[in-house]
Amino acid sequence: VLQGATQGRGGLGTVYLMAAGNGGARGDDANRDGYANFRAVLAIGAVDDRNRPTSYTEPGSNVLVAAPSGNVVGRYQSTAGVVTTDIAGARGYADASSLLGADYTAFFAGTSASTPMASGVVALMLEANPRLSWRDVRWILAATALPASPTATQSAAEASAMNSHGFQPQVGFGRVNASGAVNMARGFAGLGAERNCGSGSIASGVSVPDNNSTGQTLRWNAASCALSAVEFITVRVSSDHSYSGDLRITLRSPSGRLSRLSVPHSCSGSCTSLATGFTFGSVRHMGEGAAGEWALLV
Repeated sequence: VLQGATQGRGGLGTVYLMAAGNGGARGDDANRDGYANFRAVLAIGAVDDRNRPTSYTEPGSNVLVAAPSGNVVGRYQSTAGVVTTDIAGARGYADASSLLGADYTAFFAGTSASTPMASGVVALMLEANPRLSWRDVRWILAATALPASPTATQSAAEASAMNSHGFQPQVGFGRVNASGAVNMARGFAGLGAERNCGSGSIASGVSVPDNNSTGQTLRWNAASCALSAVEFITVRVSSDHSYSGDLRITLRSPSGRLSRLSVPHSCSGSCTSLATGFTFGSVRHMGEGAAGEWALLV
């Protein structure tokens, strides 16, 4: 992926999109997916036909935007999903009794349905302006996204530097906006060369107290970081903790906005070991200034 992002399209970069995942209803999180955490991958969530985050779409600080999908994942559904071609014959979603026949379905769903829709929008953007870099595409999708409509039981959007309606972890900056993205793409001058700054390793041998809501706070003052606007944050965490599912890991920016990188969860079988390090990614702070104190709360 890194090679494609740096060398693809004559150096402008191949645009990689990936489904955020369908495990949200059972407590899964896109930030536990190494591919979706990678800085050159755009993680895509899902909204239903009423513009609500779907029940299954996985939340994460790495989710960029969402696109339409069905609200139920599975072959046999009671609610409509996305109409598309199907695997030929009865092996697919549909069978011979379907009104559309066995080779088409009206029930395609999941972030596997929403991600191709977002990819189609990216294709339209590149048709309108082939000079866009992959980073330009990410920025435009976030800047032009429309607000989703979370239900009362879903997380509300929180303030964001990228828009007026905020960031919601299941849908990122909102529902992908094809016309808005294409219009912005046409005249977009580009973000310029990629720059970065980082803290390096800021602590070792620090103990996290058990069953303590205060925990540990690791701080880094980015006063010397000259980035005018953040695009992506990478946090690599190493720990000898024997059950990483017990850990709550949150990044707080100088503006006070939070990236919830890991929340306590049950692991299927054994938890992913953090002994050799695990890299979390976040688009949550896009548009924010980098200077000031960043804090990792564990």
